[in-house]
Amino acid sequence: MLNKKEKDILYLVIKSDDEGILPENIAKELGISKEEVITILDSLEEKGFLYSEIEEED
Repeated sequence: MLNKKEKDILYLVIKSDDEGILPENIAKELGISKEEVITILDSLEEKGFLYSEIEEED
């Protein structure tokens, strides 16, 4: 079961679609710290709700 912050962050990530969303923007939107967002994103990834996709610059 997800808590409210996890649900809110997951909603924002899904809403961003393929564009992606930065932790700073999520933090600003929800009024929480960037560090808390990163911790929750890591937790969602561990639970299988998200996966990391890192783009490499040329």
